[in-house]
Amino acid sequence: DIIYDIVILGAGPAGLTAAIFGTRAGLNVLVLGSQSGLLAETPRLENFPGYFEFNNNNDKEMSGEKWLQKTRSQARSLGAHFGLPGLMASSLEKNPDKLLFAMTTQLETYHSKSVIVATGATSR
Repeated sequence: DIIYDIVILGAGPAGLTAAIFGTRAGLNVLVLGSQSGLLAETPRLENFPGYFEFNNNNDKEMSGEKWLQKTRSQARSLGAHFGLPGLMASSLEKNPDKLLFAMTTQLETYHSKSVIVATGATSR
């Protein structure tokens, strides 16, 4: 069994940013989460970290989905691992003897030294 340094629950902006920083620090990172969410539904980003409008012609416009794709690609290129899209943890347990966390999904159980919960928000 693989023991990850970090398992990130959530594949939105916070989870992907954590994946980038974790992999850049040389850690073995797994991201579990959906490829949908509030940002994916945003047709046009303005004033968002990592992106700004270059000119008034809107030829550099970016949607939320495109930003997520680019950021996932960046995390993956740095070595982050991704579970299947939509794969969610149904339970999270800490084993005090081994100082490990166990996340159980529909397919398997993942083990890690730490967990970041970045599950995002839902529309009201």
